[in-house]
Amino acid sequence: MVEIKEPLKEPFSGPFSNLTNLQGHKKDVTGIILPMGSVELYTASCDGTMRIWNCHTGECVAVWNLGGEIGCLISEGTWVFASLPNLIKAWNVVDRKEEPICLKHSLGQVYAMVADGDLLFSGTQEGSVLAWRFSFGANPFKLVASLKGHSKVVLCVTTSAGRVYSGSMDHTVRVWDPKNFECLHILRENRGYVTSLLCWQSFLLTSSLDKTIKAWALNGGGRMEVIYSRSEEDGIVELKDMGDSEGQPVLLCSLKDNSVRVYQLPSFAEKGRISSIKEVKALKTGPGDLFFTGDGTGTVAVWKWLEQPSKATA
Repeated sequence: MVEIKEPLKEPFSGPFSNLTNLQGHKKDVTGIILPMGSVELYTASCDGTMRIWNCHTGECVAVWNLGGEIGCLISEGTWVFASLPNLIKAWNVVDRKEEPICLKHSLGQVYAMVADGDLLFSGTQEGSVLAWRFSFGANPFKLVASLKGHSKVVLCVTTSAGRVYSGSMDHTVRVWDPKNFECLHILRENRGYVTSLLCWQSFLLTSSLDKTIKAWALNGGGRMEVIYSRSEEDGIVELKDMGDSEGQPVLLCSLKDNSVRVYQLPSFAEKGRISSIKEVKALKTGPGDLFFTGDGTGTVAVWKWLEQPSKATA
């Protein structure tokens, strides 16, 4: 007999609906993107495949085996970037060629990437953040810098207002100048792996396996300090911001307990939550009040914000 230690959770609660679930990946979903100029959704997984889905029908129209575990997947403009051990593969969706441009390095897996202007920053397993510069030509991406300082794996990177931020298993966040690639600040308030970084308005939000979300801002001396800290029930995996059906800012927050909490910003009042079978590692916002979650079973769930009653009856 199977012993159930706690009641089964409701799949979700809140002002949104589950439109459909996209099945096909065999392992954790590590990235979900909607490239500019494309009518297709791209997803990546630890199973080594990138799947391309028709956004109108939900049909999987292509499966590309990239030859290794995919650490993360991002898009910038019409470019798609997928990371594998010691390699980043890049495609231009306008060309729609399966043969990629390869950005080679020797620093292990890349778990986070972000583009800023003509630069692509990739956080590595070795602890460095690699900077690649784009130019037109046969080999459009050139490695121009290796930003060193973290002592362990880099798990997240983001950019905002002329700064690059990287978070690591060494419990720190480093702030870099993308012009000269120098480290400007080291943020040391976290007590666990720094798992996600989000620039919202004038604030930097950081999440950690120490079960906290912290909001940082510049003080009068030009240094970054914590102005707010919130404790969660479990370690935090990923943060993503978006607007709800009324355009009000909300925060999607996935936890190690296999849930996604949905909070109103800046109050952090809970608007809803999603319960998954396994941990949600990928969050993506989309057009038309849509958002997406990808979990450890390989499922990509498509969600839509519902029109609020007050708005519907107005």
